Amino acid sequence: MTGQTLAASGLVLTYSEAGRGRMTAVNGAALDARPGSMTALAGPSGSGKSTLLYLLSGLLRPDAGSIRWNDTDLANLSEARRDAWRRENAGFVFQNFHLIEEMSPEDNVLVGGWFAQWSVRGLRRRAGELLEQLEVPRERTKVALLSRGEQQRVAIARALLFDPPVIFADEPTASLDVAAGGNVVSVLRRLAGEAGKTVICASHDVDLLDVCDHVVRIEHGKIVAPQVVQKAAAERVS
Repeated sequence: MTGQTLAASGLVLTYSEAGRGRMTAVNGAALDARPGSMTALAGPSGSGKSTLLYLLSGLLRPDAGSIRWNDTDLANLSEARRDAWRRENAGFVFQNFHLIEEMSPEDNVLVGGWFAQWSVRGLRRRAGELLEQLEVPRERTKVALLSRGEQQRVAIARALLFDPPVIFADEPTASLDVAAGGNVVSVLRRLAGEAGKTVICASHDVDLLDVCDHVVRIEHGKIVAPQVVQKAAAERVS
């Protein structure tokens, strides 16, 4: 698989906490994520896995370290330039979906086009195709009428609108039942294996971890186990 690796090294992020002073959320993390691969950031709640995901996507800026994509180091970019990088290169699936319940599934997918000042007319066909591929009921007029699993698939379609090479997903199966969670895992696996995208997830879902190419285990903001190939491609569930 050819393409650009998202490579991070020496990432540090600290924050202030009342009565405790300066605390460390991420401490010296490093990661290489390649096209066509699915990487999980695993660890208990509060371990720093979601914070690391936000750093890798440019939603947060580290206090130290680098996050390289081609000749670009996201750690050195302003917030506005990190936003521009994400519009061109990344899709993000948030844990709480951040959908607008009174809007249709299609219009929710198109929201990113409005903010990017793209012609929504030109994107509407792609939004419809994505929803069809992800088996979201098109007849539903409001996202509020969808199940949580269907809502998560709308969120994935929104992240794919501009066909980004990198997909970030924060606890993508949290609060979903077993069947809906399994569907989301299969979608993410196909994005890596068939579409050749770089998929990075923060999760403690063992079913999701089981289909990843690499699992990076994090405790107290530190990586405590290296990336490990979980199973051969021929053994994965597609």
